[in-house]
Amino acid sequence: MSHIDVDLGPSLVCSKTTPSRGVHRLRLMRRDPGYCTPAMTVNCDNPGCNTLYDVSDLPAGHTFTCSRCGSKVTVRGPSPVAKPAQLAPRWSRSKGNGDGNSSTPLLDAIVSTQEQRSKSRMRAVIAALILIIAAIGVCAWYVAYCPSLPNPHRAGASDAEIPVASTTPTPIPTLQYAIASGEIVAKFSGTGGSSGDSVKVRVAKGANAGSGTITVMLPAGSVLVSDDPSAQSMMVASVLGVDLGGNSYRPESQILLSDNKVVDYILAAYCTQFEKENPSSSTRFSLKRPDPVFACIAERGPSLTVPAMQAAVWMTTDSITYTHMKQKFPVTSQEWAAGQSVYQECRNARNADSGVAP
Repeated sequence: MSHIDVDLGPSLVCSKTTPSRGVHRLRLMRRDPGYCTPAMTVNCDNPGCNTLYDVSDLPAGHTFTCSRCGSKVTVRGPSPVAKPAQLAPRWSRSKGNGDGNSSTPLLDAIVSTQEQRSKSRMRAVIAALILIIAAIGVCAWYVAYCPSLPNPHRAGASDAEIPVASTTPTPIPTLQYAIASGEIVAKFSGTGGSSGDSVKVRVAKGANAGSGTITVMLPAGSVLVSDDPSAQSMMVASVLGVDLGGNSYRPESQILLSDNKVVDYILAAYCTQFEKENPSSSTRFSLKRPDPVFACIAERGPSLTVPAMQAAVWMTTDSITYTHMKQKFPVTSQEWAAGQSVYQECRNARNADSGVAP
């Protein structure tokens, strides 16, 4: 048996067997994809012969005689093929169930925790941004469309709607409050007159007063009730000033006490009961809250003479007539008319506030 070996290319051997006289096999070595399979060959050990044999079907270690030179030929095992270097196992996560395979479980846990924290922080940031945007939107809508909120940028907003800094001073406590709280003690008495500077009040610090200065106001329209049934009660129009004696006073509009001394103040007051006697210096009064109509009349005092103011008060308390008033109190027709105008204005204002028709 003889072999005809035709080498048609390196490395890959494609085999076809063609029977022929005197030839056992014909090995055609070519790169036909339809027939390519890896082949194992061996050369005769005799350098002078070096005949090539196909030993793919023979086991390693098998020995046979070269048909050309008679030398012994041993089938050796296939040359070791270098295997590609394998990378160290790396952590991977399955998309199916979320389980990870890693050669380092501790590293897996750390990476997983960091991922969870990162996702949690991202969710928190997104939620905070959404809340901020929503709050800004609500505030913008409220300012733009809520008519009850002053908004100088809203179309049609009037000057009255635009907020301005308040210039109202801190309210000064009233003499009524200071007496009730024990900060001031006061004693009211008449001067003998019925109108104008007709009442004197003596004030001093009370048991509950502090060491500092005390300033109080006496509201216009405050009522002084007489303790003498025969003497008239009074309506206070204003504080005139500090009594200096000799029918004179130092003008002051408020009552001020800076130390523990007693101070006398003169008050502008008007009788409220036409048929009773004028209060005397011995008449004592108790201070009551203001009457709304009296307060209205007293606020217009600067525009009225003393007779006109007194006429307005008696019109309120006694419905007095011009003729009746002239019998006890000198008043001109002009003063009467001025007092009557103020009285009607204040009465109508009170009726409007209480819902009573004029």
